[in-house]
This record gives sequence, C-alpha cells and structure tokens, in this order.
Amino acid sequence: MLEVLKQLFSKLPNNPVLAGDFEDYRANFDQAVNFTRACGISVKDLSWTDDKLSEDEGDKIEKAFRFAGVEDPSKSAFQCLKWCHYLAPFIEAEFKRPVQVTIGQLWREDQPVFNPSWKNLKLWSKSGLTFKRIHDEGRSGINLHAWLTVDTGEIVELSLLSSLAVISPEQFSEYSGGVAWGKPGEILEGHRYYPMAVGREFAEALDKNSDLALIAHTPIELHTYSYAFVPS
Repeated sequence: MLEVLKQLFSKLPNNPVLAGDFEDYRANFDQAVNFTRACGISVKDLSWTDDKLSEDEGDKIEKAFRFAGVEDPSKSAFQCLKWCHYLAPFIEAEFKRPVQVTIGQLWREDQPVFNPSWKNLKLWSKSGLTFKRIHDEGRSGINLHAWLTVDTGEIVELSLLSSLAVISPEQFSEYSGGVAWGKPGEILEGHRYYPMAVGREFAEALDKNSDLALIAHTPIELHTYSYAFVPS
C-alpha cells in the first residue's frame, strides 16, 4: 500500500534546461532510479565505485558482441533501446561489473537531440508507444535515447556513432559500427547525457503495449525492424 501511495503522490523532477543540469551524472542517475520505482517498476541500485574503464574494454565489448550473436554492429543505427536492452547482460558479464540500461535525453551543445519529458516516460511505461501517439505529437520517430551506465559512473554508447554514419556519411562513415565509452560529458565532444529511467524492466514496460518492436530476444530480432529513434 505504501508503494502505491508513493507512486500516486510522487512529484516529477524538473526537465533539464541549463548546462549545469548535466554536471552531476551520478546524482541524476540516482534520481532516475527513484523515478523508475515511482513508475511501479523495480530496479537495482547502482553502487558507485572509483574505478575507471580502460582502453581494453573494447576487446570485452567485441567478445560480448560475439556471444550475443551480433553480426553487424552498424545495424545498431537508430535502434538504441533495442541494442542496449539486448546487450546489457552480455556486456555486464564481460566487464564483470554492474551495467544498467539507461533511458533519457541527449543534447548537443545547448540543443536537445532527444528530450522526452518525465511525463512522457511515465505515460509510455504504462501504455506503450503507439503510431497514433507518435503522429499526434508531430514526430517521425521515438523521442528518446538509450545507453548503458556502468558502476564507474561512465557510460557505453552503442548506437550513436552508427546513427551519425547514416545521417552524415561524408563526415562519420568511418565510425559506422563503432562503440564509445567513458565519462558522459567527454565521450563525444559537445554531447550531454541526462538519465531519466533505468533498467531492462523499464525498457520491457515501454515495449509491452507499443506498436513498434522496441526490444529484441534473439540476434535475428536485433538486426531487423530498422526504424529511426529520431524527433522530427
């Protein structure tokens, strides 16, 4: 009963508007954990460490891809949520440390690239993402971004480089199929990450009543349904 009351009366956080809102990634992530629970979805706490990911993590990610059945990493373009949800346990096993699916906003400089509101995410976690809702919002795709958060406070970006390679091949083609990792404010120059919801269960809640296939259970599903997660 107490948990139900918390969900009913929990106040939604403010949406980010200033550069300072992105500075403390760990605090923002902890807030996202609380929001996820307020939506009625269970998620484990991430106990932060002072460790750092190394350049050798790339070998571990490649190994995780092989075990997961990934044949073409470039197919991750515009499929951030699907790839993060599917690959999180494989990457966690290779890193030998906790890794969490993270959903939220992505900004480039002072402009949002993806900026779902807290209200959006709470609604979508209950009723899913429908074609009608996307159309009514005047969008051509889903307005969210997903990445992986590690207990070091760093992130793993699985899809953005491949997406950029599709959008601007003359500038980014060499990065197709690439994966980036490191501190959220430094991983890609000028890009900022704002976590809002956490965990594979939240991704599954978004998928449950959606018209789109937002998650994958097999490698075949991982490499199909190439729709774009982009705002109009």
